[in-house]
Amino acid sequence: GILLISLSDLNAQNTWFIDGYHGGAYGHYPKNYTSFINQQLREHPEWKINIEIEPETWDSVRIWEPSAYAEFAKWMADTSIQQRIEYVSPAYGQSYLFNISGESIIRQFQYGMKKVREHFPAVQFHTYSSEEPCFTSCLPGILNSLGFRYASLKNPNTCWGGYTRAYGGEILNWVGAEGSKLSTVPRYASEGLEKNSTWQTEAWINSREYYDEARSIGVREPIAMTLQDAGWKNGPWLGKNELKTKYTTWRNYFENIARSPTEDWKFSQEDVQVALVWGSQELQRTAQQVRRAENKILQVEKLAVLEKLYLGVPWPKKEIDEAWRNLMLAQHHDCWIVPLAWSGRVNNWMKNFDKFLKKLSLSQTGDLVNSNRVNVINTSGKSARQFVSVRLNEPSVSGYIVRDDKTKLTPSFTSKDGNTIILNFLADVPATGVVQYEIIRQTSRNSTVSLETLKQKTKEVSKRFSDTAKASRLPNGDIKLETNLYRLLISKAGAITSIYSKEIKKEFVDNSNTRPFNTMQGYSWAHNELLKSDHSIDSVSIIQSGDWRITAIISGKPREHRFQQSVTLTSQQRRIDMNVTIDWKDGEGIGDPYAQKKGEYDPKDLRKAFYVDTAKLNVSFPLQLQNQKVFKDAPFDVIESRLASTFYNSWDSIKNNIIYRWVDVVDSVSGFGLALITDHTTSYSHSQNFPLSLTLAYSGTALWSNAYKLEGRSSVNYSLIPHKGLWDEAEIQREAALFNEPLLVRPGSAVDKVLSSIVNLDSTGFELASMQQAGDTTVLRIYNPEGKVNPTTFSVNSRFMHFQFVELDGRTDEPKKISGNKVVITLPRHGVRTIRLW
Repeated sequence: GILLISLSDLNAQNTWFIDGYHGGAYGHYPKNYTSFINQQLREHPEWKINIEIEPETWDSVRIWEPSAYAEFAKWMADTSIQQRIEYVSPAYGQSYLFNISGESIIRQFQYGMKKVREHFPAVQFHTYSSEEPCFTSCLPGILNSLGFRYASLKNPNTCWGGYTRAYGGEILNWVGAEGSKLSTVPRYASEGLEKNSTWQTEAWINSREYYDEARSIGVREPIAMTLQDAGWKNGPWLGKNELKTKYTTWRNYFENIARSPTEDWKFSQEDVQVALVWGSQELQRTAQQVRRAENKILQVEKLAVLEKLYLGVPWPKKEIDEAWRNLMLAQHHDCWIVPLAWSGRVNNWMKNFDKFLKKLSLSQTGDLVNSNRVNVINTSGKSARQFVSVRLNEPSVSGYIVRDDKTKLTPSFTSKDGNTIILNFLADVPATGVVQYEIIRQTSRNSTVSLETLKQKTKEVSKRFSDTAKASRLPNGDIKLETNLYRLLISKAGAITSIYSKEIKKEFVDNSNTRPFNTMQGYSWAHNELLKSDHSIDSVSIIQSGDWRITAIISGKPREHRFQQSVTLTSQQRRIDMNVTIDWKDGEGIGDPYAQKKGEYDPKDLRKAFYVDTAKLNVSFPLQLQNQKVFKDAPFDVIESRLASTFYNSWDSIKNNIIYRWVDVVDSVSGFGLALITDHTTSYSHSQNFPLSLTLAYSGTALWSNAYKLEGRSSVNYSLIPHKGLWDEAEIQREAALFNEPLLVRPGSAVDKVLSSIVNLDSTGFELASMQQAGDTTVLRIYNPEGKVNPTTFSVNSRFMHFQFVELDGRTDEPKKISGNKVVITLPRHGVRTIRLW
């Protein structure tokens, strides 16, 4: 007989490989390495590479190796489908992305693509791929808008920090948070984790078994991958290449080899299965520094728009660009996976960040010296009402009253920071607007108002704002804090025994749990004992700040570690604000005791002590909520958790137990819930048998045998919001925005212009992610977390006559006229849209 073999059958026997390089000037890129790459390209004409090199690296290469730089630029000038080199990740600081803000992700790509094009003007960006698990659920929409067409979800040779979930076959549609799709090669369902390894999947090498397993699930053109660390002197990764596997770029694979996708994968943030040394002091500080800088730079940009539009102050492009550069470098994945080695760099980058912002007067609060006016600025897209603070550089006076620019009095009270008087008052400011407040003093020598008048005015305010805050010590020694929203009880042992919401008539604290509410617990492997804050309380005291704010201070000393917790209720505020500060004595080890002695750590051992969050120092929140479901936010996304339990202790069972900004536990039947907001990205714990808990501290052995220590002071801020309804109905996103983007206070004068809103999103479920100035146009980025009625109308300032939609790579649609100060847009839930106004 005659055996007929079709062309498709022949093609089915092909195997493909993605080779290339990862790293850069900050990670690893030797001075003469470009010459080596050029040489290997010349000697191996069949070799194609995909590069993920930090964009700033080429500034150095141009100086280190000018001739090699010029030769490499010639390779990069080829944009044909047969090109030898594809640039697969231009992210400026090679961030993990799942741990930073959605706006930061956009800037990572925009600044990175701009820098790469400075060196290689013809470069095209077709495919996103990374050596590390640098993925997040909102990425398809961002990449589409940037002009990318493809992506890979593989990171086979560098899985120390994690990997994506194994799912699907040859190629699929990666469906992003808002529904956009991107043709993607996943980590195949057949692509297992490499045996005898804790950093590789089976796709890292030219393995016949890997290719056969992929074919068994229907992958006709299986592809493997390794992006080598820049500095490795392997040349083509496959060596002898006995399987005759062909090298390719990702673009060529998608356009000439792989089939079109036929399956959609709605990718959840929990499909990025990642494990960092959460709770280590170095990582905690890095995460806090990055979060602070992310919040600050976005507010400064919005302030700069207000100054440009109303005062004609030039847009401070240089300072803002340099601030972003330093922030993006501090977001580098190496800062997060090896924070011990990179914490010094992060500190320097954050110092530079502050240095560039200090050049902008608008970024400074300053002390008020003999001033009686302040401007309160709202940089968010929605009106805000909250207490703000003013540092008064003056002697104590008999009293103060505060009124707005319409002479309407507002609640105020004083507190102290050392010898400095802090004046706190309730401000009510429209979206992206400014309200001026007048401070009226009563002094013995130079009175601006009589003491009797001041007392009378204060009484008037108290009558109008009945939501005062009160504190008392009960006969049994417990403390009661109360506003018109909450009644909160704290025991002599420092545990919160009751949080009763008067608004929704619900008690939230479960006192039957072995972990009392808001107490800390962790295992000291160094001393073989359980540390519990409620077993070592020295005192529980009250600080009353006028009629509007009360704070309980809980102090104690487990072993030699002095700690202080604060619990604060503020009138007119849904959030219950908390802080924990711990002064560590050297030598404490907190966490799972496994392999903690010197020499016991084996990098190939699947089990890792730093994976075990239950043994770390946690603060816990047991809740009177049945049928618990967990919701949590991610960059430009909110997901319902699919995890029955967040716990794991082995590399082959990693789970995404990350709290980015907030996590919310809800009774799926009654609809009651409690949200936890934090000041940094970290991990949380939860299961049906374990209360919601926030990771505070870990010390011990972790990746590459590094010994993480607890030294000096740790301080963490977090807030709780009891509520009814799911997160969107309860406006948890809005509360998180207020936590991260509070009202700002600046010195004012009687001649200041009162600024009306630039954009007002009050009637929408939208957020103002960012606001920038580009020439004579104002550029808004709108995010829709709640998915309310579409199309949606919002208002803009009357100075704007036109608007247009802009893609992240600069593509625009036709300009539209603004009618009646209204802009109408259609935006899906978790969608992001950029709008230019002029």
